[in-house]
Amino acid sequence: MLPDALAARLEELEREYVDCEARLADPEVVGDQRRYVEMSRRYRELQPIVEHTAELRTLADDVAAARELSESADGDEREALRQEVAELEARAAVVEDELKLLLVPRDPFDERNVIVEIRGAEGGEEANLFARDLFEMYKGYASRIGWKLEVMDAQPSDMGGYSDITFRVSGDGVWSRMKHEGGPHRVQRVPVTESQGRIHTSSATV
Repeated sequence: MLPDALAARLEELEREYVDCEARLADPEVVGDQRRYVEMSRRYRELQPIVEHTAELRTLADDVAAARELSESADGDEREALRQEVAELEARAAVVEDELKLLLVPRDPFDERNVIVEIRGAEGGEEANLFARDLFEMYKGYASRIGWKLEVMDAQPSDMGGYSDITFRVSGDGVWSRMKHEGGPHRVQRVPVTESQGRIHTSSATV
C-alpha cells in the first residue's frame, strides 16, 4: 500500500500525462515546434511512471482477490493461492522500487547531446586498437537505440586503430546514459602485435 502523499502525487502525474496526450493532438501545439518537442519529452518521461502505477494497482487487486479466495479454499488449493500471493507481493515490491526511482528528480542535463573524444593511451599500437574497439562499441550502441553519431575528427593509427577520434552523439537521453563514460578504460588481452601469446594491459581515455 502506497503512502497517501505518494498516491496523491501519482494521481497528479497521471492527470498531467492525460493532459500531455491531449495537447500533443492539439494543432496549435503541433504547429509550435518548441512547445511540441517539450511536450513530447515530458510525455515520454511520464509514460513509464503511469505504466508502473497501473501495474501496481493491478497487482494490488490481484493480491486482494487471491487472499479472498484462499479464505474459502483448503488443502492444495489454499497452498497454491498462498504461493500466488507471495509471488504477486514480491513483484509488487519490485515495481514499487522501480517507481520510486522513476520519481527521483532528473539531472537537468539528461537530454543534452554529447561530444566524445577517445584517445589511445598506455600500450602503444594496442591502445590505439582498443580505442577503435571502444568507438565501434559506442557506434553500435548508438545505432541500436536510435541515436545519431557523427565523426568530427579522427587520427587513424598504422594498424587500423585510432590514436584519437572525436564524435558527436545526439538523440533522446544521450547525456543521461553517457555521463559516466568519461575517464580511463583498460583492457587485458593478447594483442595482435604480441608474438609470444602474453597478455598485455592497454588503456584508452574517453
